[in-house]
Amino acid sequence: FRHSDPGEAEMFIITIVIVGAFFLESLFGFGGGMVSIPILIFFLPAPEAVTLVLFFQLGLAILTARSLEDIRWGIVLTLLPGLLLGTELGVRTLQMIPEASLRRGMAFSLLFFLCRRFCCRTQPPSKTSPYLACLVGAIGGYLQAAIGIGGPVFSVFLRARITSPLAFRSTIIALFAISSLCRLPRLYSSGQISLECVRMALSIFPFFIPAVVLGTRLRTTIGSRSFGIAIDLLHCFASLHLLLSS
Repeated sequence: FRHSDPGEAEMFIITIVIVGAFFLESLFGFGGGMVSIPILIFFLPAPEAVTLVLFFQLGLAILTARSLEDIRWGIVLTLLPGLLLGTELGVRTLQMIPEASLRRGMAFSLLFFLCRRFCCRTQPPSKTSPYLACLVGAIGGYLQAAIGIGGPVFSVFLRARITSPLAFRSTIIALFAISSLCRLPRLYSSGQISLECVRMALSIFPFFIPAVVLGTRLRTTIGSRSFGIAIDLLHCFASLHLLLSS
C-alpha cells in the first residue's frame, strides 16, 4: 500500500498536502510536519515522509531568510544544546521506540501545558531556566528527528516568552532549520535519502515556493491577539490529532 514510487494520483495528493501544510507554517511558524506527515505516511514509508518534509523545512528557512533580524537568538542559544542532543538521539533511536508511544506522550504533554496556560495565566518569565530550555530543546529535537513533529513542543515554550508574531514565527523556523541541517548529513550517510525522494521534493518545489511567498505576505495582516488565538487552536488540534493518530 505504501511505496516510495507513488503514481500520478498519489503524487498530486502529496503535492497538495505539502503545499497546504507549509502555507500554514509560513503563516504561523509551525504545522508543516504536524499536518503533512500523518497524511503522507498513507502514501510513503514513514522514514521517507519525514525526510521529504525535512527538505521543505530547509526550503522555508531559505525563503524566509529576510526575517533573520526577527529571530530571538538569545532563546535559540538557550535551546541549542538540548536541540543538538535530542536531534542526535532521535536519529540514532529512530526505530527503537514505537511511534504511537511518542505521539501519545507528546499529546498528553501538550494538553498539560495548555491546561496550565489557561488555568494559571501568568506574565511571560523574565528569565529562562537553562535546564528547562535544555530539556525542551532535547524533547523537541528528538521528536523532530524521530517523527518529524517537534513543532508543538517548541511553540508552547516560545509562546510563553515571545509576544511578537513575527519574532515567534522566525524563531521557530530557525529551530527547524538547525534541526534539519543537523539531520541531513546523518540521513545521507546512512542511505536514508533516496534519489526518488529528492526527485519528489524537486517536483513539488515549484508549487511550494508561491505558497510560502503568499503566506509570508499574509502574516503581517494577523494581529498579536488573533495570532495568539490561532496558535492555541493549533496546539489543541495537535493534541487531539496526535491522540487519534496513535
